[in-house]
Amino acid sequence: MPKRMTGFELYYFYPHRKALHFHVLYIATATIASLVYEWLAMQAGFFSYQSWKLVYSAICYPDILIILAAHFAFTRSKINHDFSSQH
Repeated sequence: MPKRMTGFELYYFYPHRKALHFHVLYIATATIASLVYEWLAMQAGFFSYQSWKLVYSAICYPDILIILAAHFAFTRSKINHDFSSQH
């Protein structure tokens, strides 16, 4: 099974400076891919749910991806600002 995408990989493919519909499409695609990966991992026995359901993940993934993208954008802007103010 392929390794799970990390936050950096999700950010790397994020459609920065594109129209809103690209952001929505990316979030939807990444959510579906994450849900499929989670379901396959569950079917393969890598983990099992106790009180969690896959539908909960479907609700959480878009919010998590938006927060992740905002976090990386904020961090990148701070790094760029700090770097430009030093030179």
